[in-house]
Amino acid sequence: MLLFFESGHIPAGFLHDICDDNGGYNIPRSLNEHILVTSDEISGYQISTIYNFLDGSTTSPNTLINKLSNQLPSGTNNTIANFNTLRSLYGY
Repeated sequence: MLLFFESGHIPAGFLHDICDDNGGYNIPRSLNEHILVTSDEISGYQISTIYNFLDGSTTSPNTLINKLSNQLPSGTNNTIANFNTLRSLYGY
């Protein structure tokens, strides 16, 4: 069930959360982040990386999110488990 956004669209908050470095929400949330998302351990994605994945083979939000999960940036907390936790909090 898609709780936070319209079907077929990637929530801006998800994209913000994978780029920012607000791990664990120890600081106040911005307007781009969803209030119910309580865990954000992923950081370090670049907008250019996300944009480059938006090619002809990316036909759905799930496809993009799968591509992103296969190319985690380096970083202690950038694990597939943390990515999947954040992903599930946004309904994917």
